[in-house]
Amino acid sequence: MPAWALDTNILLYLVNGAAAEHAIACRALKRLLTAGERVSIAPQSLFEFWAVATRPVDANGLGWTIEQAGRLLTFNASGFPAGSGVEIVDPDDLRATESGQP
Repeated sequence: MPAWALDTNILLYLVNGAAAEHAIACRALKRLLTAGERVSIAPQSLFEFWAVATRPVDANGLGWTIEQAGRLLTFNASGFPAGSGVEIVDPDDLRATESGQP
């Protein structure tokens, strides 16, 4: 079953209540999950999220501490509540898809 991928920008908008795009991102994710759509996050997006979240505000980051970013990323393995419908994509699944394996 195909899945919607949450990219780094969407993840950042979801956690940054001050972002102009915060409400739109929240509504979009809620709409997908309410409709029963599969939503996933690639590991690369988590790495990029970490880089932006821990970057200083004056360098276009969120200025979070390592602890703040770590708490969000380790919350139920994805930063989303268990059973929310959001999953982390396993890199092995991506490699299998690229190689034509089921």
